[in-house]
Amino acid sequence: MAAAAVLSAPFFWGGDARADAGAALSELADNARFSAKARLDWHYDDYPEGSARDDTDFEGTVRLGAASDAFVGERGLLRLDLVAWATTIEDSLQGVFAEPGIEEYQVRYIDARVLAYAHETDWGELVGGKDLISLGANELYSPTDVYGGSAAFHPLEAEEDGVWQAGAHYFLGNDTLTYRLLPFHERQAGPGGRNRWVGSGGSDLFFALPPGVAAATLGERYRDASPDNWSHLLTFDAARTGYDYFVLAHRGVSPYPVVRGTNAEAEVVFPDATSLGGGVSAVSGAWKLTGEAIAHIADAQRDDDLLRYAGGVSYRETRWANALGLQEIKPTVEYAGEWVADEVDTSGATVAGSRNARPGRNTIALRLDLIVDDEWRTGVSAVHNLPDEDVNLAAGVRYAPDDNTTLSLGWARFSGDQDTQFGRWANNDLVSAGVEYRF
Repeated sequence: MAAAAVLSAPFFWGGDARADAGAALSELADNARFSAKARLDWHYDDYPEGSARDDTDFEGTVRLGAASDAFVGERGLLRLDLVAWATTIEDSLQGVFAEPGIEEYQVRYIDARVLAYAHETDWGELVGGKDLISLGANELYSPTDVYGGSAAFHPLEAEEDGVWQAGAHYFLGNDTLTYRLLPFHERQAGPGGRNRWVGSGGSDLFFALPPGVAAATLGERYRDASPDNWSHLLTFDAARTGYDYFVLAHRGVSPYPVVRGTNAEAEVVFPDATSLGGGVSAVSGAWKLTGEAIAHIADAQRDDDLLRYAGGVSYRETRWANALGLQEIKPTVEYAGEWVADEVDTSGATVAGSRNARPGRNTIALRLDLIVDDEWRTGVSAVHNLPDEDVNLAAGVRYAPDDNTTLSLGWARFSGDQDTQFGRWANNDLVSAGVEYRF
């Protein structure tokens, strides 16, 4: 409950607490920013007869958002980001306002992505509440950005979600040293039940389950909030002329699940692990180079000990683009891989490690953005997992007639064997249309 305690603390730190709270609520209302987004998908492929998945041709999703911030007294800042969902996709939404330590897979109909407080000190900030954790330097895929929350009942509509935390930012000129205490182990929200995005593997946590393990009988075990189960995340972010970099250290619950027990009575658990990583982003003229790496070492060989890495390059071309009547052409190429130093020990209670829960094990990602002008842009992308030969292709066009409105059309295709990251969604090819309005 450490995060909740820090969140409530500002209203009792000196001054007239009641007046500060009233002023903050008034400022929250005055500073409120709203958004409304709707999406319609047409799935033009059918699932095989007898499939347990929802095979509806058309699916719609609506998202409403409200965000604001307000000063509390002379040194406090309260930030709030609320979201409300509605969708025709089965088994996607349940209840309102997820409590700390939630273990259900469904996204909430109404929830707070961010409910966080920062108190300025002479050396930095004390922070607490529910807030986003965004790490990484790459543009397409980040192996280090694994400690935040997510709301992903639809993977093409997935967004970051906050996690409960308490900590501090220590400012060193343009650099920041941050410590976060993460007291709760929470289930990442994702598809389940008849939701078609569970895929052929039967679990949103794994691309494919180990042989002999059935999704219907697979349990999941999450930690309680006792101090022995708390996680700790330390990051250092630095800004330099022409480049930025970061380093991180994490000790606690691993972001990757394993399967333990027996084939007949298996359950998903998250072993303890120690992680060290970092990344860099450098810009030179029209070129941008990025790279990241992170090492995960699991306790007692309960998962693979490995090094995960990814890097890429992008180029902002304007001269040739202008000659073609475009504002900018931007190609981006990234490669992600991993090196397993010591494999998981499956001679005991562990049935399988996290291999089939880790994306980007040997993957190339490509994207080409064509910016016509301030209103029109289009792009295509491809992601190919080389050893498994599964592929995701996508294309889209966006029209923004003003700063508040965005219209979009998109297409996505998934192919590969059923036990692969994209092949499990081979029946989910789609054409989509969307609209977003901000006010």
